[in-house]
Amino acid sequence: MQYVRFNTMKPEEFINIVTKNELFKSDPRCNEILIEGYEYFALPYKQYLCTSNRSAIRNEPFMVCVNESMYILNKKEDCWQYLCQSHATSKILSQKFVVVNNFLYACGGYSETKRETCNKCYRFDPRSGTWHEIASMNEKRQFFTLAASNDCIVAVGGVYGSIGNFYATFPIKSPLEYYSIEKDKWKSFEDCDVPVLKWPGACIFKREGEKNKKVFIVGGKLTTKNFLSQQSFIVDLETSAVEACDPSITIRFNPSVFYDSLQDKIILIAGEDEKYRLAPCIETFDLTTRQWTEIATIPISLSYQCISSTSMINSKIYYYIEEHDGPFSESYVLRSASFDLNTKHFEEDVKLPRPSTLASKWCSLIFPHEFLEKYQALTPESSNKNSSPNSKQLKPNEKVST
Repeated sequence: MQYVRFNTMKPEEFINIVTKNELFKSDPRCNEILIEGYEYFALPYKQYLCTSNRSAIRNEPFMVCVNESMYILNKKEDCWQYLCQSHATSKILSQKFVVVNNFLYACGGYSETKRETCNKCYRFDPRSGTWHEIASMNEKRQFFTLAASNDCIVAVGGVYGSIGNFYATFPIKSPLEYYSIEKDKWKSFEDCDVPVLKWPGACIFKREGEKNKKVFIVGGKLTTKNFLSQQSFIVDLETSAVEACDPSITIRFNPSVFYDSLQDKIILIAGEDEKYRLAPCIETFDLTTRQWTEIATIPISLSYQCISSTSMINSKIYYYIEEHDGPFSESYVLRSASFDLNTKHFEEDVKLPRPSTLASKWCSLIFPHEFLEKYQALTPESSNKNSSPNSKQLKPNEKVST
């Protein structure tokens, strides 16, 4: 029964075929799955919160590039293929992304069209390849970060820019705000005793035996003096209680942060130091002893590098490295690599084809086979037949208008 996935069916098929079958009405186990399916289709928000295997899409994860359009990596032909338009991310600078339960969320940033900081938020559904607007943040934010768990998102830090000037920025009122996926509503933490930071790192965690979820905030720059933050913070998302902790060994801004529930530790990776260089040290913060420890150093070259996207699956951290000739270079090399937290071993990085333009974000999503077949992105053979704009392939260094 664990292989039955009614939640991945079309609603009309579930109602017209499955619910009419006498077996599912009479068998108690089948009836439980039937009720779960009813709830999934009747309450749309359940679909965004569901972590059941019966909702999991049967396919492997695909690497996705997000800018003004979305592209998917075709590993067989070693190229990027056009997937769909992305109005939610078009002409928006410093927009932040996070993946929750295989749905991609995009929030805030600076709109080049309106020439102002925005608070709009969107959710991308890989089942249909469409963006939908969700509740806007209470404040307009850029230069902030997003942290998430399976039922919520927290926006941490940020500033808002002057109209017409991306770089002339001012501090916002609330250091963080909380988004309930179920309620589609943001809640501000204006009285939270945490400084407003630019480019902080953050993650949500819940320790075994504790009732409330908390957010761990580390790094970033103070909006008042533009200095790197010399503290870390733990904020209770229910009571707003704040605990100040020591800073990381290498202070940095714009790092990636994860919670390792097996070791009960915070993992800190990447980011940039005060000279805008990649911070290569990987550190852990022990939530019991409240101590930082350096556990590894990311192999780096002499060229300018930045880690543009990270994700943690089980005990491995996967990351994408953009290697430039300099901070203002228009060309770069894209590589993927990973680090095993158990063995402390780096797997050899793999060079990837790069899109024609710098990406806003890289992420991994799982798409249904039928959706990928529709856009001829599943098999390279299909791209040679009945070619259309939707199957446009991007070879390295090829230019394409989006």
